[in-house]
Amino acid sequence: DILELTEKKLEDAIQEIIGNPSYRSSVKKLSTLYRDQKQEPVDTAIFWTEYLLRHKGARHLRSAARNLNFFQYHSLDVIGFIIGLLLCIAGF
Repeated sequence: DILELTEKKLEDAIQEIIGNPSYRSSVKKLSTLYRDQKQEPVDTAIFWTEYLLRHKGARHLRSAARNLNFFQYHSLDVIGFIIGLLLCIAGF
């Protein structure tokens, strides 16, 4: 509970994490899983740059949201419809 947190409790928790070898092994395991990629990040960046060049900008990957107006993009038309519907139901 955040209201019962004291400086001593926080320090003890940090010391437990630093000193307990099981935390270290868990973090190393997660680090290995995270870093295990089939390609280096630079190779991935090169692939996507070349992909864009091969497909002349790759218009098929662009978001359809680019074609929406401000109201549609932020769903203001839907929100307005729902508010109007609620007002009609409430009898205003």
